[in-house]
Amino acid sequence: MGYRLLVPTRYEGGHYRLVLPAKPEHERDIHSDPSHGIPPTIVPHGDGGVLEVNGQPWPNGEPIRFDPRRGLELSLRPPAAGWTVDGALAVIPFGDRFLTHAHVEVVPELSQRPRGARVVIVLDRSRSLTEELADGARAAARAYLSHLPDAHVEVVTYAREATRRYGRFVSSAEARRDLASWRPQRGNGSEIGDALSLARQILDGGASGHPRRIVVLTDGKIRHDLPVDALSEDLGDGAPLTQIVQLSDPMGRHQPRLTRDDGTDWMAVAELSGGLAWNGTFPVATETPPDLRPAIERLVRPTVLASFELKSAPFVDASDLFVTSELGEGEGISVTAMLNEPLPWLTAVGKRWHDEVSVTLPVHDAEAAVWAALAFGNDGLPLDDDAVARLALARRGGAVTELTSYAVGRTAEPPPLERVGSGRFGRAHGLSTRCGIGRGMSLSMEGREWLENALRQALYACGAQEHRATVAFETIGREIAQVDGATVTSEGAPASLASCLTRAAWALELPVKHFENRASRRWSVEVRAILP
Repeated sequence: MGYRLLVPTRYEGGHYRLVLPAKPEHERDIHSDPSHGIPPTIVPHGDGGVLEVNGQPWPNGEPIRFDPRRGLELSLRPPAAGWTVDGALAVIPFGDRFLTHAHVEVVPELSQRPRGARVVIVLDRSRSLTEELADGARAAARAYLSHLPDAHVEVVTYAREATRRYGRFVSSAEARRDLASWRPQRGNGSEIGDALSLARQILDGGASGHPRRIVVLTDGKIRHDLPVDALSEDLGDGAPLTQIVQLSDPMGRHQPRLTRDDGTDWMAVAELSGGLAWNGTFPVATETPPDLRPAIERLVRPTVLASFELKSAPFVDASDLFVTSELGEGEGISVTAMLNEPLPWLTAVGKRWHDEVSVTLPVHDAEAAVWAALAFGNDGLPLDDDAVARLALARRGGAVTELTSYAVGRTAEPPPLERVGSGRFGRAHGLSTRCGIGRGMSLSMEGREWLENALRQALYACGAQEHRATVAFETIGREIAQVDGATVTSEGAPASLASCLTRAAWALELPVKHFENRASRRWSVEVRAILP
């Protein structure tokens, strides 16, 4: 007697994988020794893909003698094909319900990195950034450039003004070395519009014939009279592809994270250039900083299908087919559920940056036979309540169960384990699925007193003795985001006094104690000169 073994594989890293673990010594018996009797034999068929056995290339169709004492790992990379997303749908009647299985796989590589790119990294150096965010931004910039070793790079920083770091394009390696040790001087103001305009001028003037990229790393905090949509002027009409990353406090998180910021004003602006807006968390202030490169690669090229979902016909409830919201290249999902009605078809859809990618899966009869059999190994399915339906399911899949038995007339050789990968085996997923700006606290009275005292001393330093003045400005955290101006309210003051006091307000360095992580606030402070 012989049996054809049906085993689901796991699709991950662009490979279909099957791991048969070694049998522990205390569980071994005489049958675990290949020298006794005929050892189990596997004859893999890779459908033209690249097959590996225990990490080594293996000819398709060449038998594998399985030694249970050592275990076995099979891996099949599917052949290159003109598909981006693939999969199959099985629908099997089970009493008055329908056993439903779907699996979806994404091609091993969704895109290629740009070659010979001209890149401008834009770094926010305003005082509203914490030191941890500023360090994370530079680390993220280095990680980004590590994916583009042949790029030519300029760095632009901005606070009240936007400035170039090098004044020319330098190599990716040189920029990475510089960013590892350089700490830009922090300043008041957040003129991100000027920075974008300067970055575009640089690329418009020296990047003809090359891919052009702008990457902005910012806390996203800008003065109230500069709405985000005002930046559209710099990112429309043939602008370089621009990625805008809003930096977030790690809040104890130890792993980097980069997620799309869909539905925001920042996204609407970035999309004008073909880029995206993101939220980024880069925890580098640790003894062993994490590797940011895998997360940052999403800025370089599309590596995931975002907003991923499974859809079927209207009014057909497929909500029990739970899937992840993102599916990366070389990854797959496999879901099985008992539904109240049959699915006529299933569409898997997601976004590759802006491009929608989808595949519609019809009901597949051969797939139904496979998953009818595999259902008996799924402890999460409610199969025990209906013996008649169980028998029909076992017969549909040709499964050996307590309700069925199959005798084989002859057995010259141990039957093969027929296929690694698509079709016969089915596929299991390689994912564990089953499944702006925050509010700040109001400024303390001590903070107000600090501002009043600092501006009094500034008024005196500007040459005032008995004069009074009012200064209107905006703060964001420790940053003076905007100074509307100073108005001298007493008579006889020199004309230069107001402009001197305005410059002094711009030069204030707000203390961490009273202003760190505070929300945006507008001020109108009246002061009278005093001796310092």
